[in-house]
Amino acid sequence: MSVKITIEPATLAHADYIAAHMRKSDVMEVGASHAHSPREAARASVMVSRFAFAGMADGVPVYLFGLRDGTAFNRTGYVWGLGTDELLKYSKDFWPASRNFIAFCRGQSDRLENYVHAENLISIRWLEKLGFKFEEPAPWGVRGELFMRFWMEGGFLNV
Repeated sequence: MSVKITIEPATLAHADYIAAHMRKSDVMEVGASHAHSPREAARASVMVSRFAFAGMADGVPVYLFGLRDGTAFNRTGYVWGLGTDELLKYSKDFWPASRNFIAFCRGQSDRLENYVHAENLISIRWLEKLGFKFEEPAPWGVRGELFMRFWMEGGFLNV
């Protein structure tokens, strides 16, 4: 059975759905980084981003992702993603969209970066596959848990 995968501009309704079904690793990460609830994290991510998209599987949101701009003094872009457990079922289907989005973001920013919880192994593997580099785990966020800063320079992506 084939699933229809679509990408559309993210709305707060998408954010609320993702928040209500967020995978445990993302719930843990947004709590440890900013002390946000899933709903606070999903809504804030959509609202503060220059670009925010919802990955849909047969019309159901399974993934939110986007790019938030840095300060007026730099051209750093902060990429982020939040998903449901359903995302894992369709990871191969979403791979082209992820790769294309990162390539697009590289054209918008001199550098892409963010932090990932050191225990969020699925996200770390995905980011590695996209070509991000990682710093060693270090205390970060409101709880001082171990996070890894990930980054890549702007320009074209060849994956």
